[in-house]
Amino acid sequence: MSKPPNRPDDPNRPNTKRTGERSEAAFLYQASQRRFAICKPWGDSERYDFILDNRPNPKSTSSASRSNAPTPSAPMPTKPARPTP
Repeated sequence: MSKPPNRPDDPNRPNTKRTGERSEAAFLYQASQRRFAICKPWGDSERYDFILDNRPNPKSTSSASRSNAPTPSAPMPTKPARPTP
């Protein structure tokens, strides 16, 4: 009796995309624990997966801040309204 073929959703089947995603998640976690600034390109068409920056963040105003959310130093400029004819 032959072994039935693996289904695409079989959890025991190796999935290289999922393995890569898990590896990226582990890398992101380790880099963030080491306080790197992380840049990830949109999509997967670039030659790189991440860019790490270990310079101090010049935009931060307080080292006591524990929030991971970015805090802009000035409000974002808005587009001027178009004049109505």
